[in-house]
Amino acid sequence: MVPKRVLLLGLDGATWDLVKPWVEEGKLPAFKRLMSEASWGNLESTIPPLSPSAWTSIFTGVSPARHNIYNFVKRKENSYFLTPISSKDRKVQPIWEVISTAGKRVVLVNIPFSYPPDKVNGIMTTGLGTPSKSSNFVYPPEYKNKLLKEFPDYDVDFNEDLILLSTKPKRFLQQIYRVTEERIRLVKHLLETEVWDFFAVVFRALDVVQHYFWDDKDIVFNYYKEFDDFLSYILNNLSNDTITCLCSDHGFGAVESYVYINNWLEKMGLLKFKNFSTSYKRSFGLDADKFQKFLLKVGLKGLVWKIKHSKLLEKVLKLVPSGSYRYLFEIDWDKTKAYFLDGSAGLINVNLKGREPQGIVEVEEYIELRKYLIEEANKLVNPKTGAKVIKKVFTKEELYKQNGEPRKTPDLVLLKEDGYQLEGGYNYGGEIFGLPYHKEVKRPGDHELNGILAILGTGIKAGVKIEAQVWDIAPTILRILGLSSFVDMEGKVLESIFVDKNFPPIQKMMTYQAREKIKEKIRKLKSNQKI
Repeated sequence: MVPKRVLLLGLDGATWDLVKPWVEEGKLPAFKRLMSEASWGNLESTIPPLSPSAWTSIFTGVSPARHNIYNFVKRKENSYFLTPISSKDRKVQPIWEVISTAGKRVVLVNIPFSYPPDKVNGIMTTGLGTPSKSSNFVYPPEYKNKLLKEFPDYDVDFNEDLILLSTKPKRFLQQIYRVTEERIRLVKHLLETEVWDFFAVVFRALDVVQHYFWDDKDIVFNYYKEFDDFLSYILNNLSNDTITCLCSDHGFGAVESYVYINNWLEKMGLLKFKNFSTSYKRSFGLDADKFQKFLLKVGLKGLVWKIKHSKLLEKVLKLVPSGSYRYLFEIDWDKTKAYFLDGSAGLINVNLKGREPQGIVEVEEYIELRKYLIEEANKLVNPKTGAKVIKKVFTKEELYKQNGEPRKTPDLVLLKEDGYQLEGGYNYGGEIFGLPYHKEVKRPGDHELNGILAILGTGIKAGVKIEAQVWDIAPTILRILGLSSFVDMEGKVLESIFVDKNFPPIQKMMTYQAREKIKEKIRKLKSNQKI
């Protein structure tokens, strides 16, 4: 039977480093079967390995410079202040729009950073980055009431902001388990009752659990076992016309030390503060983080989302300090040459004149400053062990091949060695290495570069090892569906997985770019006629 459908199972943060030993011990039988029947191997994430950029690359087939998602947040226009991203920041078509345009039907569940949802030929629910389940997170909108009525414990996330602010993260394990079980129940229902050509679901439980409980492998294993049971259901119940693709956006590993890059830049004299006090004073006894914690506890998650996206937030935080953003208002931008983007895990911007709001670095100085930063980053070592912190420093030209919007592309990208977390913000204790100053609980686990990928089904080779990058998945899925991919996708089709390189047959289809060129020619012709 010719494969007609693709099922993508996303396990955020899943790593072979845990799966393989547990498979060898006989603890994950479904994963063992997967590895024997599928083409599988490492899936290299974006650099740095962040969920927003990686999942967007998985679903678009291009790098961050093309799809425009680098981080959880972005810099506001004409400001150094940061604001959360949304699907409106994505600059290229995701795969579900391509498939919908071809007349095929999609079902998409809990897709990260896709809020507000796209209009698709099928059903879509958004995931991480969604205000709350009281928001319009479902397309078509009328399906939302049915979903929440039949699956009342369904949620768009696990209230991670509250976990981060908690001193007892274990109290959230029951919630994570309950929401995950409900999501699995929904997915089974949709698989069995809906008509679909492409089905995608992203489960985030592993990412959250590994961040907070990496050093408690019994807790972590419980969640891998939960997905092993779900994978067993998938392997035993899907028809022969379905190709299954299981992937993660990045891997995971232990965090031995936090590294504050803004503190490092300060010690080199490249980042300056005004009347700065390491005592971290708070105004009027108020604290924005505590206020956020209160709102989350009383169930006002949607209000927190609106506040974070509000145009007034920057003005409010100037009066009410926040552990996360306070340092932005204390930087002397007129004397600062470089700064590290909060939450980015590796993105450095030069304070370039004519590009940044208060840029001071002249174009003539730009190249030499970047060379200096690269040299110093390569010298950065852990004072306790003498081990290197940075594996490699990329310029934007090296990493992104000059694609994308030059004003928004980071100037330097740091790829860390295993065991470190490049922390955003500022350590008010003054140290480059240490614990997070504004978080009440340390996260012992963090993202690593290599995630997992396994593809199996009729026409796919069994037991073949593959090496792929996150943007290879979208063109490969389109190839399996018999659709020609975008001509300018950066990802490659994983041809080595197919038993027959001519199977399945490619159906010719006009690409989005070709249609846009035709539309532009028509607009020009009409414009000339008016003249």
